[in-house]
Amino acid sequence: MKEEQHVQYPLVTISILNWLNFSDTISCIRSLQGLNYPNVEIIVRDNASPNDSYEQLKSAFPELHIERPFDNNGFAAGHYQNYLIAKEKGADLFWILNSDLELKEDTLTKLMEAYQQFGEHIYGSVSLDPTQQELVDFGGAEWTEDSKKKLNYNVWKGRSYTELKERHPEVYEVESVEGSSMLIPMEVIEKFGFMHTDFFMYGEETDYCYRMRQNGVRSMVVTTSLVTHHNEGSTKINPELKAIPAYYRRRNALRFFMEHLGMGSMEALAYQNGVYTNLKTVLKGTLSHKKDLNYFYALACWHAFLGKKGKTVNPEEFLK
Repeated sequence: MKEEQHVQYPLVTISILNWLNFSDTISCIRSLQGLNYPNVEIIVRDNASPNDSYEQLKSAFPELHIERPFDNNGFAAGHYQNYLIAKEKGADLFWILNSDLELKEDTLTKLMEAYQQFGEHIYGSVSLDPTQQELVDFGGAEWTEDSKKKLNYNVWKGRSYTELKERHPEVYEVESVEGSSMLIPMEVIEKFGFMHTDFFMYGEETDYCYRMRQNGVRSMVVTTSLVTHHNEGSTKINPELKAIPAYYRRRNALRFFMEHLGMGSMEALAYQNGVYTNLKTVLKGTLSHKKDLNYFYALACWHAFLGKKGKTVNPEEFLK
């Protein structure tokens, strides 16, 4: 691309992770190929899927840059490796995408219009419900207005997209965007760092947006940048994997509130009140051959209390 075109259309590296569900990833990439933004590079990283995902992706897209590490180190770690490649290639912005998305042709263009208007901040899309396109699946995290300092991670979920657009016609500031579609200027990452990799999965983007705000980097949702998010594609392949989001969502949510708001926050207090019940459930589940979701919810609480981080419950174990 000529220099004057690059100035008009900064280079955006699109980072996608795949684990197991290559069919959704293939659909997402095909959706990306219909974008009307002209200056992109796609990097796909298969996070050590224990099936033939890598071969399927290479066969479908032999022209793409597809990475295959030996280990699955999680969401932020995978995207960080893609960021390093993007940096080497001179990217201007880094667009993190979930592999289970459908995009509009102008999804990225609308994000870039906001970036060109507001500058070095974090930008996210509005996710629409896959079964009812007129409803919002994600529209940003906001603090409640009461004195209890509670974060509503998804204040617009289930509400009308028309209502959202009437309230916020173009761009609105939030506490956190969703990591399923998250555009970050490379300059922000180079100045202030990346998401913490020891969340493994879930919650790292909320933590990142919160920390970036301390550095003057705001998080904004672009109302007209739309994606359809099919959510948790890997559990469609193996329902046993439902324990994984159950565990990591709870552990990392509690970690966020304890690290940023202290043990006196509403969520942390609720957790502390049930700590002995949680321990009892964990001990009971440890002795049982069959561990239900309640066991993993309780284990998450206990691990949060102990300060455990990283890949503490191994998704690959559920596929044996």
